[in-house]
Amino acid sequence: MRGDSAIPGADTPGSLRGQVAGKVCVVAGAGSGIGRAIAIRLAEEGGMVLCADLSANGAAATAGQIAADGGEGLDWVADVSDPAAVDAMVAAAADRWGGIDVLVNNAGVNIPRLLHEVPDEVIDRTLDVNVKGQIYGCRAAIPLMLARGGGRSRYAATARPPPFTPPSSPACGTASSAPAPPGPS
Repeated sequence: MRGDSAIPGADTPGSLRGQVAGKVCVVAGAGSGIGRAIAIRLAEEGGMVLCADLSANGAAATAGQIAADGGEGLDWVADVSDPAAVDAMVAAAADRWGGIDVLVNNAGVNIPRLLHEVPDEVIDRTLDVNVKGQIYGCRAAIPLMLARGGGRSRYAATARPPPFTPPSSPACGTASSAPAPPGPS
């Protein structure tokens, strides 16, 4: 593990100092990007981290980095759109370390094309991962957190809005990123 001086901002307000030491943390989407950074940071702060990802290689790389830094990590392959897989993910952390204290729902997918060209199966997959996956994680972890006297659940998203047709055209854009077309006066 790196010494405290190597942790940027460790002494600043809002740091994790003392909040996760000895805590059991589950990070979904830990195989790359922000999820990987979160998992590594939790381990640097003394958390025991289950690194879950759809990519076995990504999960293993993150858990391996945690171990190389002197922390305790476990790699786990899980598709958060599958409630049984999420239950197994959370149970694995609880079985190994005796419960759950922190859940980070970071797994997510992007819509990879123009919004008005997205097929139903892509919409379904996006909702299954980005919405249902969050709910499945909380549903599995909260009872274990409550059994330990409480816990924390966090959500992270790095998705960008999908491309859309400009709002001045007859097609509509996304509700969150494009103004509604003018209605009748």
